[in-house]
Amino acid sequence: MTALTVSGGGGSLDARTTDMRAQARVLDDLAQDVRDLAARVAGVPLDPAVLASGLYAPVGLARIQASAVAAQLPPAGLAWLALEYEATGCYLRGAADAYDAVDAALAEAAEGLRAAAGEAILSTLLLAGLGALAVGGAGWAATRALPGGARDDVDAWLAQLAAALGPALVGGGAQLLFDQPWVTDTVLAGVPALVNSPGDLFGLQEHPLSYESVVALLLAAGTGAGLFHHGPVAISRRRRLEGAAPRSVADVFANLDTMSGPAESQEIRVTHVVGPAGESRFVVEIPGTESWEPRSTTNPADVKTNLQEIAGQESAMRAAVELALADAMEAAGIPPGERGRPEVLLAGHSQAGIVAVNLASDPDPAFRYSHVLVGGSPISLADVPESVHVLALEHEQDPVPRLDGVSNAPRHHVTTVVRDIAGEVPADLHGAQNPATAHDLELYRRTGAVVDASQDPAVAQARDGLAPFFTGTASATWSYEATQEPTP
Repeated sequence: MTALTVSGGGGSLDARTTDMRAQARVLDDLAQDVRDLAARVAGVPLDPAVLASGLYAPVGLARIQASAVAAQLPPAGLAWLALEYEATGCYLRGAADAYDAVDAALAEAAEGLRAAAGEAILSTLLLAGLGALAVGGAGWAATRALPGGARDDVDAWLAQLAAALGPALVGGGAQLLFDQPWVTDTVLAGVPALVNSPGDLFGLQEHPLSYESVVALLLAAGTGAGLFHHGPVAISRRRRLEGAAPRSVADVFANLDTMSGPAESQEIRVTHVVGPAGESRFVVEIPGTESWEPRSTTNPADVKTNLQEIAGQESAMRAAVELALADAMEAAGIPPGERGRPEVLLAGHSQAGIVAVNLASDPDPAFRYSHVLVGGSPISLADVPESVHVLALEHEQDPVPRLDGVSNAPRHHVTTVVRDIAGEVPADLHGAQNPATAHDLELYRRTGAVVDASQDPAVAQARDGLAPFFTGTASATWSYEATQEPTP
């Protein structure tokens, strides 16, 4: 069985410190209960009836008073026991805070080192590129001064050289990113540092640009250039599907691999699942980027949505998903006032995973997003609430999950499963060892099957959370077509 690297979920440090704080609260409540009992016991000798009995049995009263005092003293007295419970609770809280502080400090230090290394690499590449451009420009100008025949010979030689070196450089670069995934992490971590370096020279460190801000600048530049348009979004119910309800993690990615509408639109599927007690749940399946044109098209799963989601801005795909979900709930007979009750699983690959996580992270969501399942998605920047449970699948050699510049934090409600696919790309996927293949949906389906069979406790816990969506009775699956107004 393929080995998986699992972080977050039930086995994470975050989960353990959360458990420690929960145990501390239990001990606080127990200490208060014991303290209340101790007060009642201490009050027994002062009861008027007990005091009055001392007139007739002074020895008995003395014994009652002595027993009441003994009941408060160590090692087993009530007041002492309450103090022990309270002290243990304080210790657990302090230990949890210390663990979290050390973990955060180590993560910050590692991120700082990676950012510094990334800035150095990018600076070197930038200087090398400028140098090559200058040399190439000078060489090109020199060839223009040659006689016609000689100039033609030089041009032909340069064309042959470019034809020979171009594929080798591209192939070599792709192979490097596949074999050394840390390169992607390091370079992307250095982007904000490189962008902020001119500001550092002029004393503008007080307000440095974040990774999201850099992406937002790219989005603003594209919008200013007239490439991106923010038009209305529309959905239409295309058909009702039979036998399309997912029954496992692998099934979800298999479905996503088959979902493709016309080039002008994006398909979204919504499945209504009914549990054993008649409770409704919904599974929303969202494919990734369909349009790679550097402008807005009629398909909302485009480059603009990619930039908006990484920058933390609402996109056309978010609106399309919620329109489709609202229509499916209406078709299932759920009144508008009760649409916040059914649990919803959002599932997506690549760009769609960012859409899903950002929808579930909305502080005022329109629906009850309880679970998210993603594959090959950069989701680490999302502030996912603890009420939402996320299972994120990644391939070690896939650069896309790293496009937000940082790795997923090991949170107790976010389980990240990373599979190293080096040497495991099957022949039916062309056997290509490159980043594009590492992002392939069919390969994520196969990783989903590995996850379905995994005995890792954190993975099993995440699967248990998804089980009601896969084992309930599938009432209906609807296919929707999402479109948007393109750039004029």
